[in-house]
Amino acid sequence: MYQMLIAEDDRFAIEGLRSEIRWENYNIKVAACCLNGEEALRELEHRHIDILLTDIKMPKMDGLELARRVLAMGRGVRIVIVSGYGEFAYAQEALKMGVFDYLLKPVTLDKIEAVFSRLLQDMDAERMQLVGNLKQWKPALEQKYYQDLFNGVESAAELPEELRGRYAYYQIAVFHIDHLSLMDAEQQKELVSQAYRLLLSVQEKGFHLIPLITGERNPSLFFQFYQRTQESEAGWLLRDCQREIADRLSVTVTIGVSRIYSRLSESGERLGEARFAVRQKCCMGDGRLLYFEQLSPKTEVDATQLSREKARLMEQLKRLDLEQALDSLDTLAQFLSSRPFLDPEEAERLCLELHSVFLSSLSQSVPLREEDSRRYESFGASLRRCETLEEMFQLLRSEFYAADASSDSSLGKNHRIVVQVLRYIQENINTNISLSKIAKDVYLSPNYLGCIFKEEMKIGFNEYLIQYRMELAKKLLRSGKYKIYEVSSMVGYKNPNYFSRLFTEYTGGIYPSDFQ
Repeated sequence: MYQMLIAEDDRFAIEGLRSEIRWENYNIKVAACCLNGEEALRELEHRHIDILLTDIKMPKMDGLELARRVLAMGRGVRIVIVSGYGEFAYAQEALKMGVFDYLLKPVTLDKIEAVFSRLLQDMDAERMQLVGNLKQWKPALEQKYYQDLFNGVESAAELPEELRGRYAYYQIAVFHIDHLSLMDAEQQKELVSQAYRLLLSVQEKGFHLIPLITGERNPSLFFQFYQRTQESEAGWLLRDCQREIADRLSVTVTIGVSRIYSRLSESGERLGEARFAVRQKCCMGDGRLLYFEQLSPKTEVDATQLSREKARLMEQLKRLDLEQALDSLDTLAQFLSSRPFLDPEEAERLCLELHSVFLSSLSQSVPLREEDSRRYESFGASLRRCETLEEMFQLLRSEFYAADASSDSSLGKNHRIVVQVLRYIQENINTNISLSKIAKDVYLSPNYLGCIFKEEMKIGFNEYLIQYRMELAKKLLRSGKYKIYEVSSMVGYKNPNYFSRLFTEYTGGIYPSDFQ
């Protein structure tokens, strides 16, 4: 119904106009009544009004000035002036301004009929033309409205009532073009544009869908359903879209799908669900159709088990036990993939942590070559280009394999043997250590092991052993917690006097007691 405001300073006249005339017969509802022009103008500024019926003579602001201001607002309000015979000149001036018509007092039913029949005919014709234009521009108007809605534009204009469908359910699907970041800016822009154009050409299947761009580079489809059961049909359509994009553009897309919902006000939250589902490609793998409802975690990842798996892998990396480390890496990948609630940033931090432990252990035992250093420096950049956990772990595997391959050369084997010797010294420093005993453990002769050790460490075995023990003794004495005979035993010398003599020689004349 059309909304009408009556402005009249005579309360009895207002009551007569409002109650004695069956305005519903004209498809009109009296929305407000005001006693002066200023009050009427305030109402018009804050309320949707289609028709203004105003008297000419009113206090504070007359009907002529009110009409002038209302017309200047440009809201398409139709104005009918009520005037007496003595005010006819004012009515004529109002008609020149753009007022629709006037009613001469006394206002009778036949006068009302004559003026408002023409007014309604004119307004209905204009509305039909407007509806026709709206239908013609419906796709563009819908596009703009829902684009603003999903991108959080607060000033988004309300969709005209004539264009609102009577849909009961909604759903949003976000398309992520896999490995888009590997391409240059022009390629990215072109691919997103082509994918979006493909979505524009998708045929509807018993429901309404609207292609959108959500975020910077994510084409999306907004589904509007009449029945909840149509969600399964939408799933088949999304799979068709994946195949079409793969065939036409030679790329794969991962699609995150929100839960189905019934209130448009929830659209922002549901868009977040679709984006969450897309991010789970990190663990699930790319090129998938991922539903938030199926992924939504009922329990968090078992932090204790995750910590245990990480600790086992890190210990193996510290020992440079690459064969076991590779097995543990596979176990960790299986564990995380079975509980896919790890963000890409978390996965990246995990891989950087593992690589850091590996690199630290490697650099302590094996002098890094120039080509190794360059490869390790590029690891972070390569990791950032990975989109799935499997890709990240494969990058780690390549680092481990490269280190393992180096050990196949004679130089690599020597490195690994010396690492074992150094580890043995560290773990058995308080015992009687001999090159002969270690040589038996690595199945080499003492002379050959001594040559390998000196070649790698640039120092003889016995000299290194004394140096390691004396430096350790310095730390223990400096702590002030131990007596000299205790330190002697802790670094592998049963005779404290012999230890004191060696220590004094090593420090250039400083006795253990003086150093302490």
